[in-house]
Amino acid sequence: MRKYTNYFTITEIVLWASSALLIIISFIIFDKTNYLTLAASLIGVTSLIFSAKGNPFGQFLMVIFSLLLSFVLRHF
Repeated sequence: MRKYTNYFTITEIVLWASSALLIIISFIIFDKTNYLTLAASLIGVTSLIFSAKGNPFGQFLMVIFSLLLSFVLRHF
C-alpha cells in the first residue's frame, strides 16, 4: 500500500490540482453547460500526469480523452 501513497510527489500533486482547478474555473466562467467537455478536459490533464511518470494507465486515459473529445467536437 505504501507504494501507491508515495507514487506522486507533492510537486506533481500540486501541478495536477492547479491544472484541474484552472480547468474547473474556466468551465464555470465560460461554459457552464457542456459537462462532457469538462470531463474530457479533466481526464486529459490526469492522463498527462500519469504519462509523465511513464505509467501505462496514462495511455489508457489518453485514449478515453481522445474518444470523448472527438465526440464533443463532432456533436457540439
